[in-house]
Amino acid sequence: MNFPVGGMLAFFALFWSAITLPFDGFLIRTAFLQLRALGYTVTDGTIVASSIARSDDGDRTTYRPDVSFRYRVGEQEFVGDRLAYGTMFTSGRD
Repeated sequence: MNFPVGGMLAFFALFWSAITLPFDGFLIRTAFLQLRALGYTVTDGTIVASSIARSDDGDRTTYRPDVSFRYRVGEQEFVGDRLAYGTMFTSGRD
């Protein structure tokens, strides 16, 4: 079957976009949320619990911080566990 060159380029562009656009959208959304968080009001808090979560997938072991904290804004108290938007993994315990 002979495809015209323009048809192959269009097919490749659609195929490539279908694969990469969701990933790009995730990265852009995460960066936007992280930048927006820079404008949040800063307050003092207390760490309630902290540990290092370990995940083994057979090939490698990854670690991530697992932290819970308590803070107050005005008269209302909150409990949180988000350190950053997106996932944070490292390949070594350090």
